Amino acid sequence: MKNFNQLLIALFVLTTWQANAQYTKLLDFDGTPNGSTPSSTLISDGTFLYGTTSVGGANNLGTIFKIMPDGTSYTTLLDFDGTSNGSEPYNGSLASDGTFFYGMTSKGGTNNAGIIYKIKPDGTGYSKLLDFVGTNGSTPYGSLLYDGTFLYGITSSGGTSNQGTIFKIMPDGTGYAKLFDFDGISSGSLSLGGLISDGTFLYGTTYVGGANGLGTVFKIMPDGTGYLTLMDFDGTPNGASPFSDLMYDGTFLYGTTDMGGTNNKGIVFKIMPDGTGYSTLFNFAGISNGSNPESTLISDGTFLYGLTAGGGANNNGTIFKIMPDGTGFSKLLDFDGVLSGKNSTSSLVAVGTYFYGMTTAGGTSNLGTVFKFMECSPNTGTDVQTACDSYLWIDGNTYTSNNNTATFTLPNAAGCDSVVTLDLTINNSDTGTDVQTACDSYLWIDGNTYTSNNNTATFTLPNAAGCDSVVTLDLTITTVDVTVTNTSPTLIANQTSATYQWLDCNNANAPISGETAQSFTATANGDYAVAITLGSCTDTSACENITGVGVKEITNNIVSIYPNPTDGKIIISLGSSITETMYSITSIEGKVVATGKTTSKMITVDLTNKSKGVYFIKINSEQGTSVHQLIRD
Repeated sequence: MKNFNQLLIALFVLTTWQANAQYTKLLDFDGTPNGSTPSSTLISDGTFLYGTTSVGGANNLGTIFKIMPDGTSYTTLLDFDGTSNGSEPYNGSLASDGTFFYGMTSKGGTNNAGIIYKIKPDGTGYSKLLDFVGTNGSTPYGSLLYDGTFLYGITSSGGTSNQGTIFKIMPDGTGYAKLFDFDGISSGSLSLGGLISDGTFLYGTTYVGGANGLGTVFKIMPDGTGYLTLMDFDGTPNGASPFSDLMYDGTFLYGTTDMGGTNNKGIVFKIMPDGTGYSTLFNFAGISNGSNPESTLISDGTFLYGLTAGGGANNNGTIFKIMPDGTGFSKLLDFDGVLSGKNSTSSLVAVGTYFYGMTTAGGTSNLGTVFKFMECSPNTGTDVQTACDSYLWIDGNTYTSNNNTATFTLPNAAGCDSVVTLDLTINNSDTGTDVQTACDSYLWIDGNTYTSNNNTATFTLPNAAGCDSVVTLDLTITTVDVTVTNTSPTLIANQTSATYQWLDCNNANAPISGETAQSFTATANGDYAVAITLGSCTDTSACENITGVGVKEITNNIVSIYPNPTDGKIIISLGSSITETMYSITSIEGKVVATGKTTSKMITVDLTNKSKGVYFIKINSEQGTSVHQLIRD
């Protein structure tokens, strides 16, 4: 009986993170040999999976690759080299016409403004179809859309207003036409996704711009006429800054926003193709279910599936599902970093019974992974055993004793989870009890001595009568809830009946004088956290961003950033009417790489040690708010 119990504990500890699912890491990206930092979405031709990496490869400018669904036969089809064939493909996926794959790079080409290219699935037949020059668009992200005649796409900048364009081009590189110039306020700007079609209109999103400067949903005819903004995002309650493509189920368009919503951690939404029927289906909350969803949703006919770039148990992102009416949300996986990757900005693709995807970081080299994932329907069963005296059941982080029934989750032969109900017949033996106190929860691991954070509970071997003499460790556990509800400009600590001290994240987490209540209302835009003390336990929440305190958009002629592109240091020049400024610089993966607060009219920021790519500079002052794109090359 002792050996059976130890087997249960060992298996339980090893499988808890799988959460009724089978996860397999197929590949660890490692840089030069096979690429790194993939932000694209895989596609399948029925045999191989194909994708791109944004950097890495022979020239550290990204790759095109293929891999078998079982993780074998990885092949680099192309190493991007810059001028001749482009560099740094971001977001989206390859498009296929049955013979060639088509894609875009965000940089490289003759003008370092990105290109359109095609290539065969075996890596031959590469051809550069177009060099972007600025007036016809530049810095394209996302996927191309093929309608049988033309390829359609979006650029994030360039065009008449340098806010991006919508274009079409023939698969042989002829017939390029600019269909639309984004202008910022009326039509949005900085689109990071691609287009989809309902057979009549093309639909897409912009990351910023629109009436509130927080992004839009739009539609346009394939000939460039009929442009219409369907939604201006407003932060709270309907989200802000959509990052990915939309999904269409024949009735509604579905999507996610990177930020905004009740907790400013992003939402899932739906809207009719005519702009009516908008509904926020879900507000992400961080630790419990993820944050910053940047992937396109996919459907299995019943549920919508997606990924978040952050949040979850390890703040490395999650896989989730939700019904199209907003019910039935379930977190299917918490990414953990090394074992399963982290911070996915790509989307899932369904092939057979598995979902396939990539993470931008994590894995053995922290350069991203390729993985497959299957949601399992658990099998159930009952096993009856006999034990001596009181028995210690271990079920997750909950510790109970003197209980004759417990349910354990074990892996079955297919790698999915089985729910086994174990009933015990209890005999008598001598027992003892040791009472301890601790902060947060504990996970005991297998062995005769169970140890966590220097607190121990020892179980003896069976005595002469055949029964165990059991010492049961009772834990008094104090759990501090360090989550915060963001109702900008007010933050509310979710832990009640505690001691609070609000902190200024922009000033090295310095305590804010006099702010010791459960709630805190900011008087200036910025990042804030709270230190919560409950009994002898203290923990600090993640920093929450407050916006909207006297927000209006700063006009571009007040703020200038140069050089842009830059190979290292940049200067942010502010107009004379600005007296105090808070700024933050965020990578395209959503990571804050620099932040500060100053009264200077000239801000110098050194990005020499930061990765090449696209960054977003956000400026907050008494004159309002503005977001600027920066290229680090």
